[in-house]
Amino acid sequence: MHEDRRAIMLVDDHPIFLDAIGAAMSRKFPDFEVRLLSNIAEARNVLHCGVIPALAVIDVHLPDGDGVELVGEMHGHYGIPVIAFSGQADRFTIDACLKSGASAFVEKTCDTSAFYRAVDAVLSGGRYMSGQTATESSDHFGSGIKLTRRQKDVLEFVLQAQANKAIAGKLGVAEGTVKNHVSDLLTIFDAASRSELALKARQQRYSLHE
Repeated sequence: MHEDRRAIMLVDDHPIFLDAIGAAMSRKFPDFEVRLLSNIAEARNVLHCGVIPALAVIDVHLPDGDGVELVGEMHGHYGIPVIAFSGQADRFTIDACLKSGASAFVEKTCDTSAFYRAVDAVLSGGRYMSGQTATESSDHFGSGIKLTRRQKDVLEFVLQAQANKAIAGKLGVAEGTVKNHVSDLLTIFDAASRSELALKARQQRYSLHE
């Protein structure tokens, strides 16, 4: 078994969608080889051949089995970060994916920028939820967000409406470092501004002390 950190596995049973999103991902992430697979059997065959990709993007509804089960297998047995996606974004489906170990859940109806943000976040070791999906799953996902100690420190000051310069002074770091942390937090919480970041952190009941 060997890790292929330059590969992304995309599993979906709709050929047109699979080809389209595969081509888009190849253009957006040219450093990665995007492997297109149409069912669970093909995905498992790749894994059994010893190839462990950097990321797996899995359709929840597949013709030869339970996509949620595949999410759990990828994450639990192989340690692969997983993005689950589906046209069905009800609370039950979302929670099932997250409990199985998915780092992100995106709806098939989301725009490409949201999908790319999810990929960027998960490849960077983070988590991602988009729009209504985050609202549907706030109880589970909010408590599941994992931040570094420094990200927690910065978020705490953002929740207090502190400016970057003030945060930098209190933490004893460069202002640019704070800006980078805030940018990461915006991605993690899928927020477009600091005020939206604070709102989403509170809505998702994120605990700074967990």
